[in-house]
Amino acid sequence: GGVFAQWIHSGYAEFLIVSGRWEEAERVIADVEWTRTGEYIEVSIATIRSQLATYRGQFDEAVRILGGAEEAAVRIGDQQAVLPTLVAVAQAQAGLGNDREALAALRRAMEQSGSIADGSLGSYFLFEAVDLLVGARRRAEAPIEESLLASGAQLLGEYALGLESAAAAGGEASTDGVRRALFGAAVEQLGSLSRSLGLAPPALENGARFSGRLEALPTLDDHHRTFDVARVKLWLAEERPEAAFLADARRTFEELGAHPYIARSSRD
Repeated sequence: GGVFAQWIHSGYAEFLIVSGRWEEAERVIADVEWTRTGEYIEVSIATIRSQLATYRGQFDEAVRILGGAEEAAVRIGDQQAVLPTLVAVAQAQAGLGNDREALAALRRAMEQSGSIADGSLGSYFLFEAVDLLVGARRRAEAPIEESLLASGAQLLGEYALGLESAAAAGGEASTDGVRRALFGAAVEQLGSLSRSLGLAPPALENGARFSGRLEALPTLDDHHRTFDVARVKLWLAEERPEAAFLADARRTFEELGAHPYIARSSRD
């Protein structure tokens, strides 16, 4: 019941979400009394619960869950609090169609994250933020304005360039591989989005150090990142005919109850 056990539960819940075991994640969260754990971990749990709600299309609930987590994360001040929480804020707002608020949250996250980039947290943030932009463009109702989309793409492009060195840094083989796969897939998807808007894609100093979207799939699959694999396959299928990828992605989304992604994968 101590703080170490609480953080282990929190980290395990995060793993269960990316590995597509959302109901198990909810059970892990329910096993702990989080209201007496301190502000930092309360913010982390609120972020996890909010993202689950957003992934399922429960955007109002996602905003309610976050409550004052955004300001608490900024008070805490480190990237472990700031980046996940503010990207969760942005995801929930984008789901509600509040695109200006979503971009403001992404911008604030970058401003608050400090001058020393964390490669793993930053790559996760970039991946989620790029998926947010693509999803906002693909909304059936009131898709994001092109000017706002271009602003978001430029913002993330600048962030990617500043993150490149940290994302390429060495480390434990498993963590290093996932970080490079997430970063590389996100940058390639962002480049595709930028070109479709008439913008220059992010020009990495050494893009060969990273996997593209297709090359990232085996690494993400090997590390049980089921939800990330499905999203990358959806990106590829939305860009060019990839019937097998689309069917695989839709199957995963249906198993998870990820309704916004089901809707995207069901569009012509």
